[in-house]
Amino acid sequence: MLSSETLEKYRQMTPSERLQLTFELCGPAWKAICEGDPEIVRRRFERLRQENDLRNRRMCDGFLRGDRVLADRALADRGSANETRDCDE
Repeated sequence: MLSSETLEKYRQMTPSERLQLTFELCGPAWKAICEGDPEIVRRRFERLRQENDLRNRRMCDGFLRGDRVLADRALADRGSANETRDCDE
């Protein structure tokens, strides 16, 4: 968890300052992932791609579940509104 002071510093940064900070923090990791035998580097990126694909698939599944829940609620609300309207007539 970030301190409130750190969060406030981030809020005061411009988007370009935040992007520059991101690049500075990612630099060492990027160098490390690209070092070594080309086959090892290829496998590292393949693994990252697999993890990203899985994460994206799970997010899409969650969105679809959420859409179904919202649609079910809307239909239920519409049904109860119709029932109420019928009772008022």
